[in-house]
Amino acid sequence: MALIDHESIGPKELAQVEAHLSACSKCQYEYEMDRMTSHILRARVPIVETPSETYQSILSAIEED
Repeated sequence: MALIDHESIGPKELAQVEAHLSACSKCQYEYEMDRMTSHILRARVPIVETPSETYQSILSAIEED
């Protein structure tokens, strides 16, 4: 998912993932399905900024645990 989400992964890990994808049809299929799902969601679901009060409330709840 890091690859699909454009998260930074190291060159060694990237090479390993690409090598595996080139050899494993099951993972190629799963990767493509995840990639397409991510693309559809990003295109159709608006990004909503979380109010700072909500963010602080979540942090406080985490700290209490």
